[in-house]
Amino acid sequence: NRWGYQVGNIVTGNAAAGQSFFAQHCTSCHSASGDLAHVGSKYQATDLQALFLFPRTLLHVPVHVSIRTPEGHDIDGTLLSQDDFTIVVKDKLGRMSSWQTDKIQFETHDPLAGHLDLLPRYTDADMHNLLAYLVTLK
Repeated sequence: NRWGYQVGNIVTGNAAAGQSFFAQHCTSCHSASGDLAHVGSKYQATDLQALFLFPRTLLHVPVHVSIRTPEGHDIDGTLLSQDDFTIVVKDKLGRMSSWQTDKIQFETHDPLAGHLDLLPRYTDADMHNLLAYLVTLK
């Protein structure tokens, strides 16, 4: 029965080790007593783990893009898509434009970049320990 599956207890890590990991890797953007205060009581453990591993799946945080066109015009907007060849941006007036990346200068600012940067660095223990710490923030 596919729909009868129940997630077991995924909070199996060491909260003290998770607090240490948090202090080393997360405090440049987050605070246990600020933006993450009470996060342990706001989310189920499965959602909390998804939020720190893949935050864009649950949070809709836009990526900001600054473009300088070949003509010297500056365009600021929100990234809609990007691949190796093109970038699609929506400006503050809601207009969408597409650019060949080799024809422009552009810079992106992703508020969630730190989460993506950590993905290849997490060990299994790091993930479990961090989750064990975050659920204590009630």
